[in-house]
Amino acid sequence: MADLKQKKKPKLLYYSILSESTFSESSIMKKKTGRPKGFKIVPWSKEEGEIVLKNYLIIGKQNTIQLMKDSGFKRSDGSIYNYTRRHKDSMTQLSPEDIYPNIDGKRINPKTGKLFVRGDTREKDDKFFGQYLKDIMTGKIDPRLTGLLEERWMSLKAYLLGTISRRKQRAETKGWDFNLTNDYLLDIFPKDWICPVFKIKMRINGGDNSPSMDRVDSTKGYIQGNIQWISYRANVIKNNGTIEEHEAIIKYMKDYS
Repeated sequence: MADLKQKKKPKLLYYSILSESTFSESSIMKKKTGRPKGFKIVPWSKEEGEIVLKNYLIIGKQNTIQLMKDSGFKRSDGSIYNYTRRHKDSMTQLSPEDIYPNIDGKRINPKTGKLFVRGDTREKDDKFFGQYLKDIMTGKIDPRLTGLLEERWMSLKAYLLGTISRRKQRAETKGWDFNLTNDYLLDIFPKDWICPVFKIKMRINGGDNSPSMDRVDSTKGYIQGNIQWISYRANVIKNNGTIEEHEAIIKYMKDYS
C-alpha cells in the first residue's frame, strides 16, 4: 500500500545569481500577481508632496502625518515613507535654525518664553512637566529636539502612583490602616483642579498650590472615605488639628488682630 501512495511533489527551488540565494516557485507567483484586485494608485497632488518634502525632515514623521490629516489628505505611513524615499533629494533639510529655542540645551516653553517649570502642561496629552534630564535627545520623533536635553513629562495617574507609594510606606511606619488604590485617588481628584478649602486652582509645581492628599480625620489612616485632595498650603495649616483647636486659633486671631 505504501508503494501505491503518491509521493509528495518536491518543492522546486530556484537560484538567484544576483542575490546568491534560493527562492520558491510560490514566491515568484506572488510577485507576478502584484497588488490585490481592485487596487488603485492615487496620484500625489502637488500640495501633498510639498507638505511632505518641506516638513518630513524638520518636524518628523508623526507630525507630518498629522499635518497631512489636518490638511484633509489621507495617506498611509508606508505611502508617505515611500514618497520620501523617491524624492529624498528634494526634501528640505534640518538646519540649526529649526531647532527649538533653548537655553543651554533646555527647551523654552513656547507659552511663557521661559524655561519649563514643574507643573507646566502641554495641550496634546495634558501631561505636566517634571524636570530636565541629563541625557541628550536624538530627535528621532521630532528632529527639532535634536541635541536638546531630555524632558520628563508625567500624567496625573503617574503622579498619583508616586504619591500612593509614599503614603503606603508612611502608613506602614505609623501603623495606620491603608486601602487606597490609584483608581480611587484618580476618581476623587477634583476634575476642575479647584482646592475645596481655598477655592483656588491647584498646580503640580511643588509650591503652596500643589495638590496634597489630606486625611480628613487625622485619627484614621489612609482609607477610602477619609481622603480628600486639597492644596498643600491648606493641608499645612490644617495639619492634624481638631475642629475645636482650629476654632480656638480663629478666635485668638480675631481677638488680637
